[in-house]
Amino acid sequence: MTRISFRGAAASDAEAICQVLRSVSDLRADDPAWEQRRGAIASSAWQWRVGIADGRILTVVQAAPSAVWFGRSRIRWADVGDVSVVPELQGRGLGSQAMTDVVEWMRAAGYAVTRLGGLTRFYSRFGYQSFPRQYVEFPVYRTIRAGALRLPFPETIKPALKYDGQVRSFDEQRDAPGAWEVAETFTLHRTGCRVFERPAPGSLSGRPAVVFEQGGRVRGIAAYRIYHDEVSAYEAKVTAYQLAYEPGCPEALDALVKHLLRLAYSEGAGRLTALLPPDDAMVADLGRLGGAWNLCQTSEQVAGNMIQILSLRALLECIEDELSDRAGRVAWRGSVCLDIDRERAALAVERGTVALANTQDAEVTISMSQAEMLRMVLGIMPPVWPAKVAPDHPAYAAMAALFPPLSGGFNT
Repeated sequence: MTRISFRGAAASDAEAICQVLRSVSDLRADDPAWEQRRGAIASSAWQWRVGIADGRILTVVQAAPSAVWFGRSRIRWADVGDVSVVPELQGRGLGSQAMTDVVEWMRAAGYAVTRLGGLTRFYSRFGYQSFPRQYVEFPVYRTIRAGALRLPFPETIKPALKYDGQVRSFDEQRDAPGAWEVAETFTLHRTGCRVFERPAPGSLSGRPAVVFEQGGRVRGIAAYRIYHDEVSAYEAKVTAYQLAYEPGCPEALDALVKHLLRLAYSEGAGRLTALLPPDDAMVADLGRLGGAWNLCQTSEQVAGNMIQILSLRALLECIEDELSDRAGRVAWRGSVCLDIDRERAALAVERGTVALANTQDAEVTISMSQAEMLRMVLGIMPPVWPAKVAPDHPAYAAMAALFPPLSGGFNT
């Protein structure tokens, strides 16, 4: 096995990082995207880890920071991507060394959770576990059967709500302030949603997006992608990766979804998928659109979405304020020990406060996997903890109040 040393990248490493990425992809030096990628890497060099031997960069990994809402609290998160090894040294354990390094680095840097997408049998070696994705699927048919009638699909996706607005192409210079305000408001404190960060100017160039404009202002935005074919369970030929609208404005959702359905129909797609947070408010608005839609949850076992709790204690510290807010609805006073794979931590619950406690003093212990713990935190149905606590135990009602199902649902 070739031994290499690791360090954080510098802006001056951007060209070498690009060279490694180019060697394992179809990115060409004469492609305009090459210069854009190099510039993006240089400006975010602190997110990259590089493996070096004899002065040459042989491996690269990006750990992009973000945050995910848990009510009003933020979970400190890192997404791992672009795990790459120069072709001539693949199969010699360098990728494993690079992953071990980046996981240790993220844990030391204080991240609570990390996510990636990839081959399960490889990434599970480093503590990652398969984790479901939630999304909304809208079937697209050539015709719809209505008893003895056959209705052309375009007739079934007419606006369900009355409005005088319009859907049009996104103009970054004109629409960005209003669109980003909508996206920010839409995700704010919504459990499972990413904490919205406004994109850098020009970052959406070349990416298709539309807005719903009403009364002279942007009230909804949808950024989407059209593929040659189906990509995954949650990525159809036409997939909306960002769909946001003003609270109390379901007509924006109606207009944007119907626009994308017409697009999917014209592309010959069998469905439209959208990464929407499937909470109660969203389900209520979807119910006003008419037509068919499915709330989907998928977990891909060969390859797909994977998570790891880097530090249970760090995760609980991240969500302590929101848990304390919810504790106001809890009459029970006591402590619960959470036994999550390799780590244990306890929460002391009193009316109006939740705090980390000594595990030895806990009145009840709940053992679960990392994936089960995050399902509980992110409100993903079905909740896993009820089977682990006796319904007549006082901690049962406390856990139900602290970690309610369908409070949001991870959708990114």
